[in-house]
Amino acid sequence: MKIQYTVKRGKNIGVVCEPHKHQNGKYVVSKTRFEVDYIYVDSY
Repeated sequence: MKIQYTVKRGKNIGVVCEPHKHQNGKYVVSKTRFEVDYIYVDSY
């Protein structure tokens, strides 16, 4: 299964986003784009 999101509005419309590892080696889950809402997980 592949997880991805296509930006639907704004200056990056049409850009496909996929999960990526952050510097701490974990993936981020969030309902918003704000760092305060990030939840770090080991795998997706």
